Amino acid sequence: MKKSDIQPLVFDWIRKRQVTDEPFVHELGDVLELSTDSVYRRLRGETALNLYEIERITEVYDFSLDEVMGTSATRLAFNYKPIREESFHFIDYLKYIDNMMSTIAATSNPRMYYMANDIPFFQLMNSPLIASFKLFFWQKTILDFKAYKHLKFKLFEKNDAINELSRSIRKSYFEIPSVEIYSPQTIGTTLRQIEYYLYTGHFEDLKASLLLCDALDQLVEHLRNQCEYGHKNSIKNMDAMEAEISMDDEQDMYKVYFNDILYTDATILVKMENQKVSYLTNNGLNVLSTKDEGFFDNSIRTFEILRRKSTNISKGADRDRNRTFNTFLERIDKARSQFKLYIKSQGIE
Repeated sequence: MKKSDIQPLVFDWIRKRQVTDEPFVHELGDVLELSTDSVYRRLRGETALNLYEIERITEVYDFSLDEVMGTSATRLAFNYKPIREESFHFIDYLKYIDNMMSTIAATSNPRMYYMANDIPFFQLMNSPLIASFKLFFWQKTILDFKAYKHLKFKLFEKNDAINELSRSIRKSYFEIPSVEIYSPQTIGTTLRQIEYYLYTGHFEDLKASLLLCDALDQLVEHLRNQCEYGHKNSIKNMDAMEAEISMDDEQDMYKVYFNDILYTDATILVKMENQKVSYLTNNGLNVLSTKDEGFFDNSIRTFEILRRKSTNISKGADRDRNRTFNTFLERIDKARSQFKLYIKSQGIE
């Protein structure tokens, strides 16, 4: 690629991703602290962008030159948000997710595709007890935060900041139409985590495992209800939603499939009016994202192949949906029985 070809590509890239409603030349002038005439000279190619200007543009519009140039079919640019106890706190992670989701929800005609090897992160927000357990598990066991080393999970711990962010994330998720693929791991992962904490003594009260099973029951039933109506909502607002939505409503906000053999890291693909974004998880929680359209297109093809080989469990598929969710509930009930026996063996009635 010639140097003279790069600058128009950069401007075309950021023009599609304006951060304000101002005319493009004015917005760019504010970003680069340049006069309108100076911006026009750069847009016409009469003046080259200097290193400071390139750095400023890529920072404000959140991209790299590799993304724009597309010079390699085998190398991609990813954004990475590692969670480090000493520098990037978990509350920052939730703020990042909240900003990501609100941005997607605010765009025109967004669409989300989610391969779920665990309960979808956004659905966890429908169960404060399960969400608090998962957040604790991730910080103590997956991320190995030092502050959690000697802590045990305690029921009904309240964190107002996390609760507020969770509600905001959930609200945005409800507004984004999505297609999701579940697997046996979708529910099995959480059950194994509860089992691990019970047998390794990480619960302050062993009976917390039973209450978590009860909460998981409730969440699974809520997932079933959302699939039945093809719409997402909170448990609290579900009755009102059922009254408002006709079963003949063609506006499928929530389409869900079940695949017996799916086993992969959670992958979220988002298609918006002006861009395509792929989100991958690293070590279960850290987020990798790329706006590379080739990667997105390949990933969505894989998603569609998997979807075609999966069973629809959303609206109109009563038999398959009930069979799938009844199996989930049976697994929870079996685990609950095992937990009760173990707790009794520890001399706890």
